Amino acid sequence: ATSANETAPALVTAQYISASGGTVTTSGNFKIHTFTGDGTFTVSAGGNAGGSNTVSYVVVAGGGATIGYNSKGGGAGGYREGLGVNDSYTGSPLRNPTGVPVTASPGSYPITVGGGGTGGTSGYPSTATSSQKGSSSVFSTITSTGGGSGTGGSVSRPSCVANGGSGGNGATGNTPPVSPPQGNPGGNSNGTTVTSGGGGGAGASGGDSTTLGTGGVGGAGSDVSPTFPGAPNSGVYAGGGGAGAGHNYSGST
Repeated sequence: ATSANETAPALVTAQYISASGGTVTTSGNFKIHTFTGDGTFTVSAGGNAGGSNTVSYVVVAGGGATIGYNSKGGGAGGYREGLGVNDSYTGSPLRNPTGVPVTASPGSYPITVGGGGTGGTSGYPSTATSSQKGSSSVFSTITSTGGGSGTGGSVSRPSCVANGGSGGNGATGNTPPVSPPQGNPGGNSNGTTVTSGGGGGAGASGGDSTTLGTGGVGGAGSDVSPTFPGAPNSGVYAGGGGAGAGHNYSGST
């Protein structure tokens, strides 16, 4: 029951986020801020739940490098995606259903764009140098981990980190673990040769090497075209690196 003097609740006027930073493009009713280097996403109006008060994101880290000898597949940088409140598109299969909340106070959200890892140098058996994993990319509470470097095989060299957003040859992806996963494992090397597996990608694990002279394929990336339909930065991101063919060696060195 209601009393005679009870009043109806006031309607909430939809308000929307206003922000600057990066290269700004539009796709339908969406405004897209693209950062290809470090910068700041600056919010001047935080909006509300009736309009928008969270932002969708795609954060991709730098890929892992491969070692010069034997070309093990480097892993893709971690791929993380989320949908803002009231955003109407479907996103990719890797999306998180929650975007990042933003406000006008403090209003400044630093962006870190991770670079690719440094490649190793050739040498046999002990003069090869390690390749390095990629660097992480960060937006607010979202960190995508750099891809794992290509490693494995029988060459003596300094150890290198192979795990990462996606794993290098034979290594683990989604490290550290997040949900949905930010990457996949690398493929495995042929146990009887130095032929290597491919690096993992956002959408699939790296391929195994099965025969001498055939390196594993890199794992598939994630297509952001459904996420940003018609946008200039649509495409496939975070694919793993393919592996080299490899060789067998005999005799002294």
